[in-house]
Amino acid sequence: MEENVGIIVPTQFNPPLLTLLKYLKREKINPVLITYGRMSFPPPNATYIEEVLRKENIVREHVRAVRLKQDIPILFKKYKLDMAIGPEFFWLSTILFRLLTTENFYSYTYENIPAVLMNFTRFFTTISNVLYKGIIFPVSSTQKVWLEFGLEKGKTIVIPPCVDTELFKPCPNRLENRLRLLFVGRVCQAKGVDYLLAALQMIRKEIPCFLTIIGAGEIERYRILAKKMKVNNLLEFVGPVRYDLLPSYIRRANVLILPSITTKNWREQFGMVLIEAMAMGRVVIGSNSGAIPDVIGDAGIIVEEKSSSAIARVLKELWHDPSLVKTYSQKGLKRVKETYSPEIVVNKYIKLLASDKP
Repeated sequence: MEENVGIIVPTQFNPPLLTLLKYLKREKINPVLITYGRMSFPPPNATYIEEVLRKENIVREHVRAVRLKQDIPILFKKYKLDMAIGPEFFWLSTILFRLLTTENFYSYTYENIPAVLMNFTRFFTTISNVLYKGIIFPVSSTQKVWLEFGLEKGKTIVIPPCVDTELFKPCPNRLENRLRLLFVGRVCQAKGVDYLLAALQMIRKEIPCFLTIIGAGEIERYRILAKKMKVNNLLEFVGPVRYDLLPSYIRRANVLILPSITTKNWREQFGMVLIEAMAMGRVVIGSNSGAIPDVIGDAGIIVEEKSSSAIARVLKELWHDPSLVKTYSQKGLKRVKETYSPEIVVNKYIKLLASDKP
């Protein structure tokens, strides 16, 4: 018997969610994607998202904010939804979705720093223990944070995102005439771009290297900074790219670096690009901010955040010892297969559905 699951997300959701929907459908679980908020996708992924939804025949319904109370219950009845998965459990909109839908409501929560809730952290965890069937976390470190703030352990479960192994395929990782580095993410201080450029400056005279930066953000500021640091000829700013074009950039790289730093109100919540790069056999280097160490495990290299010298040291080691590149490439592929493959992740959701049956 087929199961029907409502997936509720803001309109501007991240494309990797489509991987989960696609593989759920292949396992005879019908996901109904319900979006809310402004009816627009940020470029360049608007067309890509619509293409995948159409190709995979995934139902998508959009609800305007002013019509939530009227339309959400109608959609759940129309599609006979057995279960719902919504956004962060402490959002007022998520609480409303729960009250309007089903007791089998799970919140998928990335947020790993309760400072955003100010003085209301324990209040939200208390009502969440009553309202939701469960809270799903992508990594155990985020789960631990919220357990310490009062969530009941029996109501929490760890299910990571999955990487589309049909899109992000393994390919040889060869060191050639230079070390090819890649950064993907918001181009800003919180993502550690300043420290990445400083590391590039440290190694530029010792090893041949080139850095590609993909993403939107403060690009002009970093162009100026790179010129001041005299590394502007060792990097390129590509800007945001369509999700299905990202593998072509990863394929050309040897190393992906995510040097995020912890700020007062934010720390890295997952870093999807880490597992996408590992799925293609790339070496990943991440800072010890937030969930990054939990995501990488022993399949990559963890460096101290805000440490350009640590990044530089690791890059030198990789260049001078190519066997390390091969070792970490293999470790990354193994971790993806065992932890982040669609088959592994979807099986966790199948078990979750089974546990909800009387």
